[in-house]
Amino acid sequence: LYVSLRGCRTPAAVLAALRLILSRHNVHIDCQKAAEGKEAEQKVLDQLRGRDVLLVLDNAEDPLHGDSREFRAMIRRILDVSRDLKLLVASRQALGNCEGLLDCAE
Repeated sequence: LYVSLRGCRTPAAVLAALRLILSRHNVHIDCQKAAEGKEAEQKVLDQLRGRDVLLVLDNAEDPLHGDSREFRAMIRRILDVSRDLKLLVASRQALGNCEGLLDCAE
C-alpha cells in the first residue's frame, strides 16, 4: 500500500491518508461518527492487524515537521500490530531511532 503523506502535518491528517488508501483497497473502516484521536487510530490499526502487507509512507518529512514525536510513536504502533507488516518510510528528513524503532536484533 502506497501512502503519500505530502501535506499531512498532523496525526489526524496521517490517519486520514491511511484510511483513504485502505478504502481504495476495499478495506473499509466504519467512520459513521467522525472518530478522532486514539479512536480513529485504533480503527486503522485494527484493519492492519495481522495483515501481510508492505506499507510505504512517502513524504514523511511533512508529518515530521508537524508533530514529529507523535508521528514516530504512530509508526511504532503500526509496526506493533502485525509481525507480517513491513513498513518503508521515505523522508528527506532523518527519522532518528524512534525509541528503538530501528533495532533489528530479532
